[in-house]
Amino acid sequence: MKAFRVLSAVIICALIIMSTTSCKNRNSDDGQNLNMHPDTLQDHFDYAHIALGEREEKVIDQYVMRHEWRMIKTPTGLRYVVYRNGSGKRPERGDVVKYNFELKLLNGIVVTSSEVDGPQQVMIGHDDVVSGLHEALQYMNAGAKAKVIVPSYLAYGLTGDQDRIPKGASLIYDIEIIDITSVK
Repeated sequence: MKAFRVLSAVIICALIIMSTTSCKNRNSDDGQNLNMHPDTLQDHFDYAHIALGEREEKVIDQYVMRHEWRMIKTPTGLRYVVYRNGSGKRPERGDVVKYNFELKLLNGIVVTSSEVDGPQQVMIGHDDVVSGLHEALQYMNAGAKAKVIVPSYLAYGLTGDQDRIPKGASLIYDIEIIDITSVK
């Protein structure tokens, strides 16, 4: 909840900065174009985006340390640890992966699971699921179990899913791959 308050404060600050700068440009007496230059507005958005990302990284790092998980951090910011190895090949783009899962928020609230919604399946790189899930599944093979932390920018972003996933939420998946089918 604290992370959401910080996120809201950063967004509000960015909007105040943008509106203040915009007002200065509109009141300009130099006769030049009175609209804000797009690069300046983009700079404000970039700054807010970077600040939000850095804050989320810190929150995730603290969570991992508290739980003493030894997770691998990928270049995208996804974190995972395979705690039971499987066998066979890892899924590739176009493969269909069937998996059991539990999905929860960093505050421990369980959002859904395969016990509630049944096992799920996804075609790697094609189905409309969070990009972090596609990435995580490719680090596993059939029978493997892993814990995965998906930052909001690899999940549902600043808007959430308008249902069970709040705005700006990092997600924790506990995944078990049941089967991998190559459709090539």
